[in-house]
Amino acid sequence: MAISDNDRVFLARRSDRKRVGLYILPIGLAVLVLAWGACYVFFPLTVNPFAAAVQFEGQLIEPGTVTKYAMTAAVLMNLVFALASALLVVGIAWARHERHYLKLLTPPRDAAPTSHSGERV
Repeated sequence: MAISDNDRVFLARRSDRKRVGLYILPIGLAVLVLAWGACYVFFPLTVNPFAAAVQFEGQLIEPGTVTKYAMTAAVLMNLVFALASALLVVGIAWARHERHYLKLLTPPRDAAPTSHSGERV
């Protein structure tokens, strides 16, 4: 079965997307995890709800109000980081499957002749 020029262009585009998914997305995931860790170390109020609760408890504002808002903001920040990480992991998984499908579609380069006569060699 011959592959047309349109099919070759399609496969080339898919191959380029696979490279992005296999190389760029893992780097993005590593950067995101490092940013999450940096927020935890340098700005704990953004991602650690317990640090926010300790920081704002006992202020002149009604007890509990600021704490609730601070904890909600920290939980939402963690949710944003977790959602972004999940999307990157799904993208990486897609790229791995794409690589597998492209390998199945690519004809072997140096295919050795095989015997289909049923004889054992």
